[in-house]
Amino acid sequence: MMHRMTRRKGRKSFKTKGQKPKASTQEATRTVSGSISLHQRGFGFVKDPPGPDVFIPKTAALGAVDGDVVEIEVLGNPGPKGPEGRVIQILKRGRTHIAGTIVGKSGRHYTAFSPLLGPDKGVVVRSKDLALQEGDRVICRVLNWNNDVDLVEAMAEKRIGHISDASVDIDAAIAEFNLADAFAPAVIAEAKAFGTKVTPDMMEGRHDLTHLESVTIDPDTARDFDDAISLTQDDNGHFHLGVHIADVAHYVKSGSHLDKEAESRCNSTYFPGRCVPMLPEALSNELCSLKPKVIRLTQSVLAEFTPSGDLVRFEVVRSAIRSHKRFTYKEALAVIEKQKKSVHAPLLNLMVDFCLVLKKKRMERGSIDFAMPDNVVIVNAEGVPERLERVEYDITHQMIEEFMLKA
Repeated sequence: MMHRMTRRKGRKSFKTKGQKPKASTQEATRTVSGSISLHQRGFGFVKDPPGPDVFIPKTAALGAVDGDVVEIEVLGNPGPKGPEGRVIQILKRGRTHIAGTIVGKSGRHYTAFSPLLGPDKGVVVRSKDLALQEGDRVICRVLNWNNDVDLVEAMAEKRIGHISDASVDIDAAIAEFNLADAFAPAVIAEAKAFGTKVTPDMMEGRHDLTHLESVTIDPDTARDFDDAISLTQDDNGHFHLGVHIADVAHYVKSGSHLDKEAESRCNSTYFPGRCVPMLPEALSNELCSLKPKVIRLTQSVLAEFTPSGDLVRFEVVRSAIRSHKRFTYKEALAVIEKQKKSVHAPLLNLMVDFCLVLKKKRMERGSIDFAMPDNVVIVNAEGVPERLERVEYDITHQMIEEFMLKA
């Protein structure tokens, strides 16, 4: 991010083309340069490291789009929401392409709606090689962000599919929100360099917890498993809880290509039936996924509790585990309710007992339990939504929640 400050007083002119932000009665005190984060409703924020983020009203955004580097004036007398500012110049556009849907045709040009720009900013689309029709989703290269009639001019470069085809919804969303859906060769090479198995040298200096009966419990659609649970009870009735989290930091070193890529993506993005991962699949779906029957590197919270749920001691250690079983919430519930047999039934039943102990103690402290169901979109192999599935907040979800809260 670029950041620049200069003192200015009573600035009246704006470096714009074709439009001016709405004048403010507040006096501008200084200017700041930085990347703007825009909400879909049109307002945004610009980071100002000496203080809180600067709020930019929709009427003062000057046509900036999310990710643009802008120069703003920070206005005096901040309101209840903090400092407010106005864009005075767009220094650098954050993207060269936008996604849109063709909504009509005028002469030799098409008109399109772009989710990034919203309904108030029209797009005029030219097309050299693509025969387009109303409803086509397209990727366009921006030629002019703001022409004389306040429209964006663009050239269609790729047709994603038609809006009636639900199987292209995810591809369209990835394009519309400018999500990185591929990794650079250097990033992939770093991930693959670790191999496919945990080697003895990776185990050095770690607590070997592979003897513990640990399991993962996740939604049906989960593809990577980043936390596992172990639990025992000693002769004194004390509970010994282990919460084991995939040790991603072992593989992602500070300043590496993987680290920089993860920093730019910030998170994995989950769609119905598909995930755009933060890290290459060699890590996200393999070495950093706590799959059953294989050794994986973890960071573990090991804690001892009295029969009434009081914490006796805890430690956080770098460790290695071997998950014994991958449960879905549905499968775990079926075992708990004795509808399905499993060698791990005693472990799951002990988890229920300990969960109820922790919940009781939390309620005594005045906690409120929001037991709200969730709805999940179920899609078929072609990515077409088939139904909504109601996911109840049953005891299996509550167990994992209680143990994670303790961790």
